[in-house]
Amino acid sequence: GGVTHGITPLEMSTAYSCIANGGMYVEPTSYTKICTKDGELVFENKPKKNRVFSEETAFLMQELLKGVVNYGTAGGNKIQGMDTCGKTGTTDDNKDKWFIGFTPYYCSTVWVGYDKPKVIGAGTELAVGIWRKVMTEVHKELKNKSFEKPDGIVRANICPSTGKYASEGCGVTDYANKKFLTGYCRGKHPKTMLISDTPYIDPDKEVESSAQSPEGEDTNGENTTTAADNNGSTPPKDTSGESNNGESSINPAA
Repeated sequence: GGVTHGITPLEMSTAYSCIANGGMYVEPTSYTKICTKDGELVFENKPKKNRVFSEETAFLMQELLKGVVNYGTAGGNKIQGMDTCGKTGTTDDNKDKWFIGFTPYYCSTVWVGYDKPKVIGAGTELAVGIWRKVMTEVHKELKNKSFEKPDGIVRANICPSTGKYASEGCGVTDYANKKFLTGYCRGKHPKTMLISDTPYIDPDKEVESSAQSPEGEDTNGENTTTAADNNGSTPPKDTSGESNNGESSINPAA
């Protein structure tokens, strides 16, 4: 979080708001409009917006960052009734403690440290505790809300080594961007690449994948397609349920 010359909580909130906003960058502003004492609008300050990454990438990041507040380093600090995402942070010399968290409504950042930097013995729970107290109050009157799942996201059995549809013995169920799921794993990959407790398949032995395409065709051919040369493989049916179609409005808060 410190970078070379430091970074402000506003800058950090703006960065994480891109994830909360479905990949859309919104220029931070300190005011929205200027009115006369009679309520006549004098000037409206509309922030600039531009897309910095896809909605699918943003959703996958949201799913990852939910884990931080559900069971990770900020576990137990979810805002009730809301999808809550977050990231704790500590500089290498323990002089800065951070927590950045967001919901479908708001994103905010807490930094804990000294004006003249010195080591802080406690962990990031200081920043997390402040964040939860403030954000709980902010969300008190707001309706429960979840992040919207883009149409390009599916839930499927995925090989953790290749990122393709899993063959027997190498799959985990997860969310994925379907445009990158362009083939099936052949069941051969080095053991060191596996990231889940799945049976090891010796890459030196010829193994025939038992995976079948959704149309029932054998998929034992080469699986070297990329997003740019998708051969039209049909992904498994998405069984994750209906997505929330509510609008997500994020306002960075320092």
